Amino acid sequence: MRYAETEIKSIAQLMKGTAVATKILEGVKIEVEKLKASGARAGVAMVLLSKNIATRQYFYAARRACVKAGVGVFEY
Repeated sequence: MRYAETEIKSIAQLMKGTAVATKILEGVKIEVEKLKASGARAGVAMVLLSKNIATRQYFYAARRACVKAGVGVFEY
């Protein structure tokens, strides 16, 4: 059975990645603040083992996201 073109278009949904990422980041910030209020500290240990440029870019992007969310970053 084949779907008509109009049916396929109505099933698909376009997602805007930036908006989704912002919403997730805001949720993480709220959870981090709850942890801080209870006396706990959120943190991520990061180890960079590669000299590959793409790996370094991913590493630094992850670090920036953690800082934006209020999560401590410990680099080794």
